[in-house]
Amino acid sequence: MSHPNKVKGTSFERELVKLAQVAGFKAKRAWGSNGEALGFAKEVDVVIDEFWKVQCKRHKKLPLWLDFTGDVQFVVFREDRGETFGLVPIQLLFMLLEAHRCLAEMTKQKLITTAV
Repeated sequence: MSHPNKVKGTSFERELVKLAQVAGFKAKRAWGSNGEALGFAKEVDVVIDEFWKVQCKRHKKLPLWLDFTGDVQFVVFREDRGETFGLVPIQLLFMLLEAHRCLAEMTKQKLITTAV
């Protein structure tokens, strides 16, 4: 029998795949939570639109400093002398990914029409 944390993590990965699919994206979970099964690094849990590689993390409680309070749409954070990250609600993330998809398609169309 699997460890409860493993079951919780796997169910969260499946939940993300379903959310992405409902939002109109192609999404696939790596078998065994190992991205190598999909040809990526082992840390990859889910791939969205065959491009975006996601590692899923689920915890009982997030740190208070990551909380969305007031009229905040996203949280930006970094470790001292480290890389900066942004934390956004999943629906906003899907909106940003869709905008990226549209821009990429427009650029592709523009390249095709200027080449003709």
